[in-house]
Amino acid sequence: MRGVELPISAIILIALAIIALIALIAFLYPEFLGQSESFSVVSVKNTACMEFLDNNCDVDPMNIDVNFDADRNGEAIPRTDCDRSCGPGISCDNLRTLARCWFGCPDLTIVQCAKKLCGCPGYT
Repeated sequence: MRGVELPISAIILIALAIIALIALIAFLYPEFLGQSESFSVVSVKNTACMEFLDNNCDVDPMNIDVNFDADRNGEAIPRTDCDRSCGPGISCDNLRTLARCWFGCPDLTIVQCAKKLCGCPGYT
């Protein structure tokens, strides 16, 4: 009994289909390939900073939601779902919290840190 005989073009087509499937899974589920947390933080920072810079750095960084667990409490809480002041025991996951918890600037206020982090004029 002989094995299955496939033309080379069929083998190449099957290999490309498998590679495309793996790429699709990796795109839809980034944790499938084990993306590092630091890559995610940088991506989140860049997205939040683009919004901050679009507002000429004049909006409070607290108003820029990051959709990421910026305060490392295990869940991402947008500004609209928590106390506006982010009072005791409640923390919003926004650019201000991201700047404080991930990119701390010991010599600056949190707002100044966010402005420096995003490259606002006068803070670079």
